[in-house]
Amino acid sequence: MSLFTQFTGGTAAFPITTAYYSSSTTVVTQGTGFYQFFVIGAGGGGGSSAGGTSDGLAATGGGAGGTALKTLYLAAGTSIVITIGAGGAAASGVVSTAGGATNGASGGITTVVGGGVSITCNAGSGGLGGRNPFPSSVSLTVSGAVGGNATGGDVNFSGGGSGSATGGNDLAISGGGAIGVVTNGYSSVAAGLGQYGGGAGTGETGSAGTGAYTSPAARGGASYEAAAPYAGAAAVGTIAGITFAGSPGNQPGNTSSPINASGFGAGSTPGTGGSAQLFAGAAGFGGGGAASGPGYASRAGGVGGGGGPQVIRSNAGFITAAGAGGSGAVFMQYLGS
Repeated sequence: MSLFTQFTGGTAAFPITTAYYSSSTTVVTQGTGFYQFFVIGAGGGGGSSAGGTSDGLAATGGGAGGTALKTLYLAAGTSIVITIGAGGAAASGVVSTAGGATNGASGGITTVVGGGVSITCNAGSGGLGGRNPFPSSVSLTVSGAVGGNATGGDVNFSGGGSGSATGGNDLAISGGGAIGVVTNGYSSVAAGLGQYGGGAGTGETGSAGTGAYTSPAARGGASYEAAAPYAGAAAVGTIAGITFAGSPGNQPGNTSSPINASGFGAGSTPGTGGSAQLFAGAAGFGGGGAASGPGYASRAGGVGGGGGPQVIRSNAGFITAAGAGGSGAVFMQYLGS
């Protein structure tokens, strides 16, 4: 059992304080007053697919966990049991010379129970993988993952899913979904033949780029802001003590090659503004970007976000490395008496 020692008084003048929990624990409130909870379910892992250069390959990103926001009055000494859901494991690696496809795992459920609070944020499902061995002229469609829902909050949002991926004699990959902040979570867009999907952000979907040798390639979605769900650090939104501000998810660092042509969904870490740290889904709350080709691992989902998938189309013996889903979390904010 851990004491919520930040909360040492019950006066109205007590400053707003927020605690972040990324592992399961029991919290005992030290002050009487109003508390706000922002609860996040875990994301699902990304799918994998691998085969030769004539194979049709497709994979989809994981879905994001559900989220809930609740405010209520609690007495000092109230025990709150927090259970954090683990992020879904990424699909197991597939060797391109052997060929095959594997699916990502669903994430875990996050719950907050005690003192009249009973919140459940379900997890996103795992992304899928599919393969058409040579000859691969027929269409291959892999379904997208589904985001988790939530119950018990004053407001409950479902997590974003991932778009489907339709390949044939080439490849197709969609990015991971993002958690909902002020609306249901954004999903990644569907990927068509030869497209590499960007991860969704907390403010918008990611794009499905063509993976061309020059820009534009796929791009991740933007983070949430108070003024509008767009890029930029000027406008800032705060929910349960979390400051959401930042740039859009990035394009790949190497736009001269299609190998890693996918963006990660953006989402800021608490209290930060726009910086390079926001770009990768693992730094914030966005979905992971997809990747294709050896030497490039897919991005894991940010907090509650879906992991990115990976596809390798090669006659050499390379192994896929999809991204895991982001783990759940709980933000508990003391608002004063």
